[in-house]
Amino acid sequence: MIVNTETVLYGKRIKNQYEGDRVDLPKWINYPAIALTTGESSKFKTRIIPTLNIVSIDSAEDSLAIIAELELKFNSNNKKQEDKIIEVDGSKGNVYTVTLGKNGTNNCTCPAFQFRRACKHIEKVLLI
Repeated sequence: MIVNTETVLYGKRIKNQYEGDRVDLPKWINYPAIALTTGESSKFKTRIIPTLNIVSIDSAEDSLAIIAELELKFNSNNKKQEDKIIEVDGSKGNVYTVTLGKNGTNNCTCPAFQFRRACKHIEKVLLI
């Protein structure tokens, strides 16, 4: 299976292509994602790819059906999960509100996010 992804980081589009066999997600993953074998003998034998970043899946199966299945499975397992709202201090003293959506969508009230749809405040919250 080949998975093509696209991520926006600091306003730059980053495209990647990952190849491997689909395996079950680890139990600690709490967002819709797909797991692929990496083929490496290192300690990281599985790559976790969030469905939010998937552009297409090249395999015998239909990529939209796979993504819909993963999101449906995730949503049915996490019905009680609510959006998380966190206030983050900006570098110039402003306070911004970061919302981590239960469906994997994140938002921030800072100007950078409004312009680029990505910002350091969301990254800071995700690293905590």
